[in-house]
Order: sequence, then C-alpha cells, then structure tokens
Amino acid sequence: MKKMMQNYSLGAAACIVMGIALIIKPDMIGQVLNSIVGTVLIVWAAFGVLRFIMSRASDSDSRVGIMSLLGNIALLAGGIFVLVNERFLERAVMCTLGVYLIFSGVPKLFEAVSLKKYTDSWKKPMVSSLLTVVFGTLVLVMPLFIIDGVMRLLGVALTAAGIFSFVSGSSTAVLKKKFVDGRSKKNKKQADGTKVIDVKYEDE
Repeated sequence: MKKMMQNYSLGAAACIVMGIALIIKPDMIGQVLNSIVGTVLIVWAAFGVLRFIMSRASDSDSRVGIMSLLGNIALLAGGIFVLVNERFLERAVMCTLGVYLIFSGVPKLFEAVSLKKYTDSWKKPMVSSLLTVVFGTLVLVMPLFIIDGVMRLLGVALTAAGIFSFVSGSSTAVLKKKFVDGRSKKNKKQADGTKVIDVKYEDE
C-alpha cells in the first residue's frame, strides 16, 4: 500500500510541478524543443563537414562533393539561427497554422456567400468560415500570445489533474487501509475465539 501511495504521490507531484512551470513559464517546452532541434542540426552539419574534410584528405569517397559541403554549411547556419532565436520554431509553427486557417477559411467564406442566393442555410457555414479566418489572422498576427495562452491552459489542466489524482489516491489508500485493518481485526477475533474453545475442551 505504501508503494501504491508513493506512485500516486509521485505522479500527482509531477503533474502539479509541470503545470505550475507551464503557468509561470509557458515558453519552456518551446525553448527546449528549439534547443534540441538547433543542436541536432549543428551536430549533423558538423559531421557532414568533417566527412567532407576527411574524404578530401584521404581522397577515398568521391561521392562527398562541394554540393554536400554547401548543404551541410546551410544546415549549420540553420542550426545556429534556431539556437540564437529561442522561439523561432514556435513562431514558424503558429504562422504556418495561421496561413493554413486563412487559406482554408476564405474559399469557404466565398462559397457560403454564394449559397445565399439559393438557400437559407448559408449562415452556419458563413459563421464557421468567418471564425476560421479571424482565428487564423489572430494566430498570424499574435503567434506567441496565442501559444502562451494555450500552454497556460495546459498548465492549469495539469495542475488540476495532479491535485485530483493526489486526492483520489490518498482517499483510495485510506479506504484500503481501513479495509485491511478491519479484516485483520476480524481474523484475530476469530482466532481468539477458537483458542478459548480449545481451552474449555481441554478442561473437560
């Protein structure tokens, strides 16, 4: 039971800590991913450049040419750029999402307006497509504000989940302890009763 309680406590504590961290610093995950991607690009490019140098020195691998070197240099520059710009990936992903929403919402908006001539059920598709365009514009204009808000909501959800998990785990452990203690007391009483009967039988 102690092990079960420890598992509940560790899982709940991890959720609470992660949730509070996201509420306080919503860009934490983005910065970590940004650093990982930038480091991977730099390491990959460095190996490529090193391979080019070694192949030229030994003249053993003719497949490694100038174009490969230029590609690795571009990767190296990209990795450094990603590392220097801490929130580049977040901006890139959110701007891509915003452009996609706008380009998918505008044609549907025109289709909804054209449906106005033929049917009365044009309002719902028009409202949904208009909301898609508006949200896409907001994401495009304020990408970091939107993603920070989403991460803070995720942090609140994780914190709440951790608290509920800890409360439910504690309650379950307490109930299980009461059940085990009650059953052991009952077994002890039964054992004591059996001993008394045995003593009376021996006296007779």
